[in-house]
Amino acid sequence: MKTPVLIAARNEAEHLDALFQHMPADAEPIVIPNGCDDNTAEIAANYGAVVLEGAPEGKLPALQTGIEYLGDRAVEPFVTLDADSYPRLPETWLPSLRHAREKMNADAPAVVTGTFVYQGPDPITAAWSSLASMRHLLKSRHDSSAAAYGRNMLIDLHDEETVDDLLSMEHIWPGEDNAIKDLIIYRGGEWRQLISPLSMVVTSGDRGLPLNERLKLGRRASYAKIMSSYLEEAPEGSMSYEDFGDDVTKTIAH
Repeated sequence: MKTPVLIAARNEAEHLDALFQHMPADAEPIVIPNGCDDNTAEIAANYGAVVLEGAPEGKLPALQTGIEYLGDRAVEPFVTLDADSYPRLPETWLPSLRHAREKMNADAPAVVTGTFVYQGPDPITAAWSSLASMRHLLKSRHDSSAAAYGRNMLIDLHDEETVDDLLSMEHIWPGEDNAIKDLIIYRGGEWRQLISPLSMVVTSGDRGLPLNERLKLGRRASYAKIMSSYLEEAPEGSMSYEDFGDDVTKTIAH
């Protein structure tokens, strides 16, 4: 049986060739264009992907559209993948995510996030960003409060109640990946961060901020600039993950 792969895409036509050329045979790619004014949908359809047009703008609404499309299959594991990313090793990518899920509690929801490395905007920045992210992943893999990354994430909602919770979740941008992880944990589930080349995806990067600019600005200012670029793209009425305050899990799981 193929694993559904939900791909929210906002003007990602330039990245789709790499994505689909690295798509494993046991994947069922489902592309949800949102806020697009390019030919993302056409390219995805030409590759044989299911294309769900008409989703509201934003990643979480796109994923919710994909989950609604899955119907009864929404209680089975599916994967989310950013449209500007692709599996490094297509033949091992999905099996490694599924294998990690099999080691977790089968009677509760679960989230597994895979490893990632960067490409662009230049080789030095890509290498530096990849090393920094790997250090972060290694440090936080046993910390349930650490960040989850939806660019490479297996989600098993497990039951209809958790599906309904996710579908009713308010629009969050940025931070929907963490909100989904928090919802799973709130529902008695588990989260696991993988550190393995077998589960790795290559992504086009962290808002394209070159290393020399990061070093000039410093870590905090660089983070603030990257976050501001997300917020500038936020659809009207959306809230960021940090807007929910300390008790985020109970707030989103209403």
